[in-house]
Amino acid sequence: MRHADAPGAVIADELDREPDDLACAALARFVLEVPALTAGRHDPRATVETVFDLLLHGWRSQAGPPDATPPAG
Repeated sequence: MRHADAPGAVIADELDREPDDLACAALARFVLEVPALTAGRHDPRATVETVFDLLLHGWRSQAGPPDATPPAG
């Protein structure tokens, strides 16, 4: 985590934000945790894809497809 400032600043630069932008710093920290999350997993690539899907689309992306039929009532 001691190196999170550098990727956070690069992300901020790419998005034309201030170098200390909180959202960019948070994203950099999440990305730096990916190797720890893949350790010991059967399919590290799937783990990375799941993490980035979560980062890109939020928690709802993990809930599965919405029901096609609305609830009665």
